[in-house]
Amino acid sequence: SSQGLVEHPEPVVVRRGVKWWGRHVLNYDSESLSDLGAFTGVLSRASVFSSRRLYLKSAAVVGFSFLVATTVTVFEVYPSPGADGTLQELTNFMHGLLPFLMGLYVSLSVSRWWTLRNDCLGGLWTALDDLCMMSGVFFPANTEADRELRETVLRYGLLSHSFVYKQARGDLSMKDLVESGLLRQEEADRLENQPCRASLMWVWLASLFTKAAAEGRVPNFEGFMMDFLAICRRGRQAIRTLFTYLDAQLPFAYVHLLSLMVWTHNLLQAFASGVSFARAWGRDGWTVGINLGWVIMFPTLYQALLQLCEYLLNPFRAHTYVDFPRDAIHQAMLSEGMALLRAGTLPGYGSPPQWDVPGRKMK
Repeated sequence: SSQGLVEHPEPVVVRRGVKWWGRHVLNYDSESLSDLGAFTGVLSRASVFSSRRLYLKSAAVVGFSFLVATTVTVFEVYPSPGADGTLQELTNFMHGLLPFLMGLYVSLSVSRWWTLRNDCLGGLWTALDDLCMMSGVFFPANTEADRELRETVLRYGLLSHSFVYKQARGDLSMKDLVESGLLRQEEADRLENQPCRASLMWVWLASLFTKAAAEGRVPNFEGFMMDFLAICRRGRQAIRTLFTYLDAQLPFAYVHLLSLMVWTHNLLQAFASGVSFARAWGRDGWTVGINLGWVIMFPTLYQALLQLCEYLLNPFRAHTYVDFPRDAIHQAMLSEGMALLRAGTLPGYGSPPQWDVPGRKMK
């Protein structure tokens, strides 16, 4: 088999109920997460709270709150009771409006993420599995031609998966794929300066089966050949849908408005808490503690949701905690594909069907 079709399993590591493949999350213990794991999960690298960016933004909000408190105390510019009431009303209004708007944004982002995983990436994977199954059944012979076709089917499917991540990250290099043996140099030369390389693999697959049919190697051309081409179309459609999602971002005006509202809420909460700090400092420790909790908790939660949605919109970058585990998926696709091909060439009932080459009819 080709060097690019050799399995390289990486040890799975379990930390705090989360299974890791390298730097990426495979799955997690949902039962533990609904118990006290909700608290210990904060320490996990898979949590949104593992982000340094998040704490820097939260620290900026808390710092602004203490700056307000210091300014009010030093210059004794305490707001009047009327201004205090207006400030509280504004804060309460934002507390009521923002959860509703953020809920819609999070729901939309998670829905897009799941569609990318289940319909797009899952559709590509399903199409490859179907082709491997049919290739093992229709081309089971231990001949160079059949072995080359089976290997090429799996290799092109895996290349399509790899090119999806590269295109999503704007990576035009193919050197790593050539060095791994998954892509041959002459194939890389033909793909140079070509767009949508992930989709082109399905064109090559369709052409491969058409060539086999033209050589008389596909039985019942009108029936089975159409099935092969239909599967190739499904694989290409899954990729087109995937990049329709990635290329069509949510409207700038919508995301900007939400981001602006989150920051407005956070600074408004910081200002209100800063005034409360100034009034209660040295006299009412409970008020200071409660307001400190407010200025830390709510701004941090809203910033965390905003950052989480940012990551969910493109989970093919392979560098955040919500990104798809590219290498793990690649190995699973490789293992499944090889198993399906082997099952066709070595069925449990005995020898696979034998075909006469001319007309590809059963003996």
